[in-house]
Amino acid sequence: FERVFREDIRSWELIQDLAQLELLADLLPARVGSPLSMASLTEDIATTPKSIKLWLEILNRNYFVFSVAPYHARLTRALKKEAKFYFWDYSILEDLGARFENMVAAHLLKFCHYYRDVNGIDVDLCYVRDREKREVDFLIVFNKKPWMLLEAKVGKPDNFGPLRYFGEKLGVKEKYMVCLEERHDYFDRASGVSVIPAAKLFAALV
Repeated sequence: FERVFREDIRSWELIQDLAQLELLADLLPARVGSPLSMASLTEDIATTPKSIKLWLEILNRNYFVFSVAPYHARLTRALKKEAKFYFWDYSILEDLGARFENMVAAHLLKFCHYYRDVNGIDVDLCYVRDREKREVDFLIVFNKKPWMLLEAKVGKPDNFGPLRYFGEKLGVKEKYMVCLEERHDYFDRASGVSVIPAAKLFAALV
């Protein structure tokens, strides 16, 4: 944290109020895994939405956080603007659920970057959420087409409904609930969801 803010950002970015940028960084861990509300951050930090957006871009450029955008094509009531933000160094997160979801996000982003950089294939990492608050943590979009839905789960696998719902809406057959514990490894026939340990999934990616 000290190196990023006191050395990297101060050396390379034109920041008028570094303290407010640090305050933003302090507020982000509690919001990992949730669509980021600019209005809420604007109120908490007492600044403008334009400043919040600029500071998030700076944190992104300096590899402190990365963003996952919402996917809304072919989904009439899906969120369109509010991205989710995750940390490159997710060890700073105290909540186990948030840390696990962040870890899954980082591995999936590495997979997308690999196929984009090595093979020149257009692969993007997104998430899906609608106004009825149905949500799936991650959607991998392969050459502009939804390809794989993934939900991160720390405890016992349950609530396959959103994976099944968005799978049907988007025509996605590859649906996974990624679990922390290795004992959860099976196929749920009713929903068409594969329950898979994170270690097994990561080994199959890159």
